[in-house]
Amino acid sequence: MTDSKKLRAIILERGYTQAEVAEKLQISATSFNYKVNNKRAFNSDEMFKLCEILQIVDPKPVFFANPSD
Repeated sequence: MTDSKKLRAIILERGYTQAEVAEKLQISATSFNYKVNNKRAFNSDEMFKLCEILQIVDPKPVFFANPSD
């Protein structure tokens, strides 16, 4: 499960909008929004690419969050 708050915070810290990140991933802004909000899952390629784009060093707390946290 993606930690939506962490991912949104990283996007803002890096100076991007969700639409800009979606474009870099070559997916629609709607699809990206669904994935950020856990309505759909990011596939592994998207996770790797997001780590590159957003310079995420440790993807575990972002993409593999514990739902009880």
